[in-house]
Amino acid sequence: MSDERRDAYRLAMQAGDPEAVARSLAPDVVMHVAVHDQPVVGREAARLVFTLLREVFSDFRFTREFEAGDERGLVFETRVEGIPSEGVNLLRFGEHGLIREFTVMLRPLSALTRLGRFMGPRMARRPGAGSEQS
Repeated sequence: MSDERRDAYRLAMQAGDPEAVARSLAPDVVMHVAVHDQPVVGREAARLVFTLLREVFSDFRFTREFEAGDERGLVFETRVEGIPSEGVNLLRFGEHGLIREFTVMLRPLSALTRLGRFMGPRMARRPGAGSEQS
């Protein structure tokens, strides 16, 4: 897989561009997000997640990365409503270098709680987000 494809997500997140992030995802991507017990399935639902994150995250930056085969881990720092936070994106790539599975973890609990309060109502109003629909 080309470095350009593998780096597309990271570069799009750093630029704060949810449209470019969505282009780095497989159409049937499965996202396991820290604030929902059900996965977010599909590129359009994932685009919503990244659009909302752009509203609630500030000072976002990647600090480390690691890679093994078709998987990549990206450690990041951000602020969630002013709370310094650290998280990890675990990415699994599929055909054509697109992300087919995505897991997000975030700490501390206070930031995760605020993120859930922000994201929950906004995602509940939109079909496909936070459910197995796409």
